[in-house]
Amino acid sequence: MAEEFSLPQGVDWISRLCNALVKIQRKRKAELNSINKVVSKDPVALAKSYIQPDGQDLNPVERIEDEGLTSRARLIELIFHFFKRHLYTQTGNNQLIILADAGMGKSALLGMLKMMHLTSFFPQEKDCVLLKLGPDTLTTIKAIPNELDTILLLDSLDEDPCLTTQGAEERLLEILDATTAFYRVIITCRTQFFPKYEEDALKRPGYLRVGAYTCPLKFLSYFSDAQVETFLHKRYRSYLNLFRRNTKIEKAQYLIEHMGALRCRPMLLTYIDDLLNSPICQKDFVTEFEIYTALVEQWLLREQKHRGIDKMQLHHACLILAGEMMLQNKRSISNAELSELYDKYPQLKLIPRDHITGRSLLNMDSDRNYRFAHYSIQEFMVAYRIMHDDAWRPAAPLPYSDVIVSLFRSCRDRDAFQINRNVQTYLWECGCHEELGLVKVPAGEFLMGSGVDEGGADEYPQRHVYLDEYYIDKYPVTVARYRQFCTATERHMPDAPRWGWHDEHPVVNVSWEDAAAYAHWAGMALPTEAEWEKAARGVDGRTYPWGSAWDAKKCRNSVGRNHPGSTSPVGYYADGASPYGVYDLAGNVWEWCADWYDEGYYRTAPDRNPTGPATGTARVLRGGAWRYDNPDYFRAAVRYWYNPGIGYYYYGFRCVLRSPGP
Repeated sequence: MAEEFSLPQGVDWISRLCNALVKIQRKRKAELNSINKVVSKDPVALAKSYIQPDGQDLNPVERIEDEGLTSRARLIELIFHFFKRHLYTQTGNNQLIILADAGMGKSALLGMLKMMHLTSFFPQEKDCVLLKLGPDTLTTIKAIPNELDTILLLDSLDEDPCLTTQGAEERLLEILDATTAFYRVIITCRTQFFPKYEEDALKRPGYLRVGAYTCPLKFLSYFSDAQVETFLHKRYRSYLNLFRRNTKIEKAQYLIEHMGALRCRPMLLTYIDDLLNSPICQKDFVTEFEIYTALVEQWLLREQKHRGIDKMQLHHACLILAGEMMLQNKRSISNAELSELYDKYPQLKLIPRDHITGRSLLNMDSDRNYRFAHYSIQEFMVAYRIMHDDAWRPAAPLPYSDVIVSLFRSCRDRDAFQINRNVQTYLWECGCHEELGLVKVPAGEFLMGSGVDEGGADEYPQRHVYLDEYYIDKYPVTVARYRQFCTATERHMPDAPRWGWHDEHPVVNVSWEDAAAYAHWAGMALPTEAEWEKAARGVDGRTYPWGSAWDAKKCRNSVGRNHPGSTSPVGYYADGASPYGVYDLAGNVWEWCADWYDEGYYRTAPDRNPTGPATGTARVLRGGAWRYDNPDYFRAAVRYWYNPGIGYYYYGFRCVLRSPGP
């Protein structure tokens, strides 16, 4: 009796199924071939790599599933409970609907159920028929004998060719009418293509109403981390290297770890081979941004190969589409809305309008609404355009996205952050200034200069100066950041210092003109003397960024027996931070400021947002440098100057951002 059947717990039944399939391959060849036609994969290979999916009553939409707010259970077990349970007379109770996004494994699930039937894992008193929905499905169903003892598996309502001539709801009702007499029926469909339905009259989760039918409903869950791990070990296991490190699994684990929520999407996991072979992902360290870039690149290459669409043009079209959808705060866009954009963006005509496959990063639902395979793909497209399309000026502020900010952060953390005007504007409007590597200095007064007998003549008189709010680089501009600028502007790097270039050290041998050019490229500015000094000493008039007493251990210097011989990585002297949390404002490198130098400027300077003399022959430097051996040079009030066209191996700079501008 079916009621006596009990599915083994864990994955043991999958191993037993694989062994049983090997034994019946020749005897049941025709039936196995029919499974192959439905699932498009060798049944034995499918069983060996199969990951037990979970099912749930609610649609695992973006974010909700990521936060784990839905209960889930092994879907095979839920299905066998459906097979065994006593049914009420309500129409549709014996017809289970299974919905999922593209590539989630709906066809594979039905293929596994059919194989369980062939290998005696299935109730043998019941027959089982697996069909791909198509024009001849109803005829085939009518010819099946003994309906009451047959379990009918109907795959891919969304791919049914009949949908081209009749609506999805009409077709579904036609199928439900034709299958009411069967013992059990399972129908799969992509969630987006399933017709609109109402909730159960009793408001039970896990049921839907369409027409006169109330059917049980399950959604395929996204993979858990444990299922992802099982997927990797099944895909990349090597029986010949059981006692060696499996570097392919390790690399795949690393990439998946940085895929965020995408790692739980079975369809997107199928791209892991492409990612492993992508030149972008061959480095030891790959950012989250780079993984998304490789994922999109592989999809574009596939579209170019199979559809003949130029991948660069399609990429540009998708960037435009993602931007427009983000501006309208939409996750999908209708066919009509897309067509309305054609006059403004004729490139959008390249968006595929038919035959969107399961591995596509751009999907279409039954109402012909377009959406990206995962919302984070849309967010990545927007982030990519923000970073790489300097000419793009969004018509309105883009909404905040934690994914976009995270993508920017992944680049910043690797000093691969191209800070252009769009990036600044986006993060500025979202209030994420720290993601730009900036520290806020609030508006207000501070004590500027030195008192009598405390400093040089050019530091007098000490006075209260008011500054508007601004943001200053947390660290001096590094070698890595400056190299990006040189690459983007086709400039030559300055001569390397004798200790060589190190990405995390401040760039040196830069003139004021070099520093100003970088700041302009980055959409920022060099700090005024006043801005630099306030960031260094705060509002209490302290002598050094950390306080009033000299401490050689809090900055890069050559005082006493300390002779470092080079710069240090930025931020190395954490205890030497200023009151605002700005690093390296004493020692390491002298830093160029925007002002012309004038020894007597303080005597005539305005006490509100001073910007320095209108003209001059030398530019100001601040902060001291690693090669100096007198503590006096590291005071926050010390002024130094030099020819703006010359750089030295102990000159560097940092930038400020007052507003991102138009």
